[in-house]
Amino acid sequence: MRIRSAWRIIVAAALAFGVFWMGYLYLVKDYAWADWTGFGGFTDPTNTYHRGITLWGVIEIMIIPVALAIGAWYLNKQERESERAETRDRVQGATLQSYLDKMSDLMLRYELKESSHRVGRSKDQEVLKVAQARTVSVLRSLDREQRDTVFDFLRDAGLAGFILKESPLRGIDLSGSRINGITLSGANLLRANLSGAQLYEANLSGANLVQANLYGAHLLSANLSGADLSGADLRGAPLSGANLSGADLSGADLRGAQLRQADLSGADLSGALLYGALLYGADLSGADLSVAHLYGADLSGADLSGADLRGADLSGADLSRAEFTREQLAEAKNVPEKYMEDG
Repeated sequence: MRIRSAWRIIVAAALAFGVFWMGYLYLVKDYAWADWTGFGGFTDPTNTYHRGITLWGVIEIMIIPVALAIGAWYLNKQERESERAETRDRVQGATLQSYLDKMSDLMLRYELKESSHRVGRSKDQEVLKVAQARTVSVLRSLDREQRDTVFDFLRDAGLAGFILKESPLRGIDLSGSRINGITLSGANLLRANLSGAQLYEANLSGANLVQANLYGAHLLSANLSGADLSGADLRGAPLSGANLSGADLSGADLRGAQLRQADLSGADLSGALLYGALLYGADLSGADLSVAHLYGADLSGADLSGADLRGADLSGADLSRAEFTREQLAEAKNVPEKYMEDG
């Protein structure tokens, strides 16, 4: 919409200038009848000819009112944006307060807590569904700071573990959110935006994170076991100590990811981009690394026993002190010669 508005302004300005210039030529350029306008040339009583006003002269005349008009437009635009921001803040503040009030009411009226969820009574399940629907709705409508307030409330109230578990959060924007220690196991986060989010020690086991944006997300010691991260963007993400055992990372972008001491046993990393990834001491036993791109990756001290390295590109990779067999490396590509000799 903003691009269209900008083009409208440009086109309108161009048309206005074109009309002005045509009028200028018609009124001034060698038309004697235009003398009455004051723009045409004239001869004074001393027989001295004075040239009519030029285009530059017109611009000099117009520059001050144009500048004033632009300044007024800019100030008006800033004022409108400020009013919209204030309105948005008021609306979101009211939405957040309404959510907190309703959730507190549910907790008091129905003793909504994790223990009641485990009982599995139909009444508890219905209340839980209402709480989950309200939570998902409010998370989609708030900005980052207010989303963090929701997560803090759920964490402090002991509700996060089962309200967000298996929640439908497809395509949600949680970028930069503070979600440390939150349980989102089994949640549908397909194509969700979690870039830069703080997910330290979060439980995302079995979550659907297909094509999710986790660029730079903080996932230290997070539980992602069995999660589907195929095609996900994990560039530069701190994942040291994370549990990714059995996770599907096929085709994922892990360039520059920090995976020191991470558990990737049995994980599917086929076709994954691991350029320059830090996999020092990582457990990759039984992992599928076929056709993975490990150019310049740090695999020193990693456990590669039983890993499938067929077609994996290991050019420039550091395999010092790593556990592997010569037969495994024989199926890989561009393996540094010294490792083939030592294997």
